[in-house]
Amino acid sequence: MKLQIQMEIHGQKKNKKQEKMRRNPMTRKTKKVGTTGSFGPRYGSQLKKRYLKIENSTNAKHKCPNCASSKVKRQSVGIWMCKKCGLSFAGGAWIPTTPTGKTALRTAASLQEQELEKSKK
Repeated sequence: MKLQIQMEIHGQKKNKKQEKMRRNPMTRKTKKVGTTGSFGPRYGSQLKKRYLKIENSTNAKHKCPNCASSKVKRQSVGIWMCKKCGLSFAGGAWIPTTPTGKTALRTAASLQEQELEKSKK
């Protein structure tokens, strides 16, 4: 507080971020750990990084396979729902479409194309 009062008396300008840090050091945001900062020193850095990556991918915006809007939210493990069109579909535990699921869709699509070509001949 004394530093703030002295700076105001001398008419020095400071930006809001510096002012916030000087006012209360407990309000600083974490740089690397994000929400895993609540775990403190427990569980190790690698596990916390892995958890943070999964949490960020789960809470990111995802596109709906039906209406292509980015309003898909996770209902529970593996169940996703679009808030716009109301489509509820099964997906991965942390992301709506997993890499394995994408591969399976490509394989199924290519098999259907091969069957169509065979039926035309």
